[in-house]
Amino acid sequence: MNNSDLVEKRIKRCMESSARSVAASAKSISAAMSQSQVAMRAQSDAVAQLAREADEAREKAVALNQKLRAEAAQSAAVAQAQDLAAAAFFRQLDSVKQLSGGLQELQRIQSQVQHAKNNGDISQQDYLALI
Repeated sequence: MNNSDLVEKRIKRCMESSARSVAASAKSISAAMSQSQVAMRAQSDAVAQLAREADEAREKAVALNQKLRAEAAQSAAVAQAQDLAAAAFFRQLDSVKQLSGGLQELQRIQSQVQHAKNNGDISQQDYLALI
């Protein structure tokens, strides 16, 4: 075997070694890219889930706010109705006091006040003030 054959063999082995090294590097890079894509998909899914949960929480907060406003409006309406009923009873009491022999009339009004309290038409506080 002469020197040129040896050099040729060395070059061939070097090329084969380089080819194996390049193939291994390519395989390693491909695996790393695949793992990176999987991780990115998982992260993207997690962000999408978080966005859905944030939307749901916002929708629940809006619904609760609307419910609280409706309840506050209803409470205000009930309080106003109770105030009007109590004022009407006070006017009746004042009218009866001006009449002579108003005891029976006072008892009738007292019965109406009791009935209104039992039905929830006037508040306990107004009831106590009227009696």
